[in-house]
Amino acid sequence: MDIQQLRYFKRVVDDGSLSKAAASFFMTPQAMRKQINNLENEIGVEILTRTPQGVFPSDAGRALYDYAQRLIALTDEAVSVCRQRAGAEKQRLHIGLYHNANLHLMPRLTARFTEEHPDIELVFTDFVTFEDFERALVEGKIDVVMTFGNSRRRKEGITSLVLENESPICTVSRASSLAQEERLSLTDLRGSTVIFPTRGVSFWLDSVRRYVECNEPGITIAETPSNEHGVMLLQRSDTVGIGIRMVAPNYETLAHVPFAPPPGVDDRVSVELSTNQPDSPAVQALYRCARDICANELQFGC
Repeated sequence: MDIQQLRYFKRVVDDGSLSKAAASFFMTPQAMRKQINNLENEIGVEILTRTPQGVFPSDAGRALYDYAQRLIALTDEAVSVCRQRAGAEKQRLHIGLYHNANLHLMPRLTARFTEEHPDIELVFTDFVTFEDFERALVEGKIDVVMTFGNSRRRKEGITSLVLENESPICTVSRASSLAQEERLSLTDLRGSTVIFPTRGVSFWLDSVRRYVECNEPGITIAETPSNEHGVMLLQRSDTVGIGIRMVAPNYETLAHVPFAPPPGVDDRVSVELSTNQPDSPAVQALYRCARDICANELQFGC
C-alpha cells in the first residue's frame, strides 16, 4: 500500500464515482478500478461497494477512509516541513481571476492567506469566461478559480467547492424609485435596462438572461464587458444590475435590493472555488481560509 493509492481511494469515496475520481487524476476509469482492486487485494477485504446509485465505502472502507485522511494530511505536512527546512523554493498556487467574482473576497483572502502560509506563493491570471478558466484548469495551467452561480455546471476533472450560498439582489441607483422597494422581480423591472456580463460568466446569470429574452420584451438588455463599465451604467436611474452582494459594487450612490428570480431559476446563488486538485493541501488551505472569510468577515450570505 502506498500513499498514492490512498489518495485514489479517498477521491473515489468523496466523489462516489470511479469515473469522476479518475478524471480528477487524469486517468481512465479502468486504470482507477485497477488501483482500487490492487489496494483491496493487498488489504484482503472489500473496501468499496458498487451500487446503481454510486460507489460507497464498506464497513472496512469507512475505517480505511479515516486512516487515509490522516495519513495523507501527515504525509503532505511532512513534505512541506522538509522543503521549508531545506530552503526549497516556495510552492506556487496558480489562481484564475474571473470577471468580478473576486471583488470583495480576493483582497482579504490574498492578505490573510499570504500571512498564514508564507511558504506558498499566489500567482494570478485573468480570465473572461467560464469556458476560458475551465480549459485552463483541465490543462493544468491554473490550480483554482473563484466563480459564482456555476455550481450546476460540471466538467470532468473539475471539482467545485462551495464557499457560500447567497440570496440574489438588484443593484440600482439610489435616485431610482426601485431603490425604495423591499423586493424586486422582473415584473418590476419592465421599462428598465438590465445589465448583464458577457455570456459564459455565470450559469445562473445566463439563466436569468435567457428568461428575460424569451419572456420579458419590456426589459432592455445591455451587455457590459467589465465591472467598471457596469458601475458607470448603474449611475443612470433606469439601469439595473442583477447578481449577489459578494460581486456587487459598493458605492454610496448605489442601493442593493433583494431580487426574486423568475420561475425555473434558483433562488440561491453559489460562490464556489473550482479546482482540478481538490485534495491538494494548498487548495484545501485556501478553501478553509476563504470559507472563514465568507462566514465571519463578508457576511453576505443569508
